[in-house]
Amino acid sequence: MSLKRFLFLICATLCLVGCNYQLYAPVVEVKPIIAKYRYAYIIPTSSISSTVSHSSAYYGGYVSNNQYSKSINPAEVISGDLMQRGYGILPEINENLVEKTMIVSYGEVGTRSLGLFAYTREIIIQFRDALTGDLICSCKAEGVGDTETDDARNAILRALNSIYEQSKPYFEQ
Repeated sequence: MSLKRFLFLICATLCLVGCNYQLYAPVVEVKPIIAKYRYAYIIPTSSISSTVSHSSAYYGGYVSNNQYSKSINPAEVISGDLMQRGYGILPEINENLVEKTMIVSYGEVGTRSLGLFAYTREIIIQFRDALTGDLICSCKAEGVGDTETDDARNAILRALNSIYEQSKPYFEQ
């Protein structure tokens, strides 16, 4: 076997092994009282940004490198998802609606290596009663994508989908 073929097989094996990853299942805790809430106040978050660099095709003797930034604001992603699910998003806690309002918070837990060049971002989302501060539900989830912003968006959407999958029986009663 030639050295080139051997190196190709080693590289191909490493690529296949490095791409075979599995995200941990979201960890969800939901209480039956979630069905009584119709409004949400989302604690503001900072944006998450990442820079993406792509090499374009070979043009006239040089390779063109394109670089751009991507950013998301976790509070806006959560807000959009909750609006699609029928919640009213409040800019501040309204005393007249406080009994039907939940406070939504977002936090980053950390990262986990998935192999050679891949890692996952882990986040946590909590819903708390606006009147008492009691925990309504909590979900910790991982996300992976092409950039850090994609990782965060995927983790947020996995967490919210898991919360609502677990809470379906409470809404159907």
